[in-house]
Amino acid sequence: MASKITINNVDITFLGHSGFIIEENNHKIVIDPFLTGNPLATVKPESIKADSLIITHAHSDHIGDSISIAKNNNIPITATFELEKYIASNGAKANLVAIGSKQKLPFGNVVFRPAIHNNKPSDGIDIPLILPSSVLLQLQGLSIYHLGDTAINLDFKLIQEVYKPDVAIVPIGGHYTMDIEEAVFAVAWLGVKYVIPVHYNTFSLIKADPLELKEKMKQANLKAECIILDTAE
Repeated sequence: MASKITINNVDITFLGHSGFIIEENNHKIVIDPFLTGNPLATVKPESIKADSLIITHAHSDHIGDSISIAKNNNIPITATFELEKYIASNGAKANLVAIGSKQKLPFGNVVFRPAIHNNKPSDGIDIPLILPSSVLLQLQGLSIYHLGDTAINLDFKLIQEVYKPDVAIVPIGGHYTMDIEEAVFAVAWLGVKYVIPVHYNTFSLIKADPLELKEKMKQANLKAECIILDTAE
């Protein structure tokens, strides 16, 4: 399996778990870079170059290495307001947004949407409350919806109607998020052309087979292409 796919001149590289580097027109966007401590990640945080960094929520497997990457590249972390203290106390810059807002970033727009997920921060992260989010990237050639960690919910139908994303990055591991059967419904409701499964096999509790998603999408007569990526080297 490849670690990267190119769609409409946009390069999408899988970092493992829920992390990605997305590149278009010399812009590099990093999302949820959980590398250190991730048994499936191969990229070192110090090797990453970026001009935008986005995290969906304040769990350690999504904040990951965002602080060091932000400092190394002298860029802010775009995240919800609840992460202000954590980011500032660790010496990084923050671009703080509200869920429901559209923000202009170097590559285009990012829209923060809700995700249905627990709001207890990870151990060692001093944040009294978090609001998990999903993020929609509106690039020049592609619209990418990263669902973050979420249960299945009807907001996916709203996303399709209002934003019409091309690509969905969908968790399938269950336990903490949707499982494969629920992900099939999510894909149908989102009406996307491409699906990239994530948030599986990093830990034993989220063991899942992405080929099962591909088969179940086929059985459901969904036209979306299921793209299974390996972690980047």
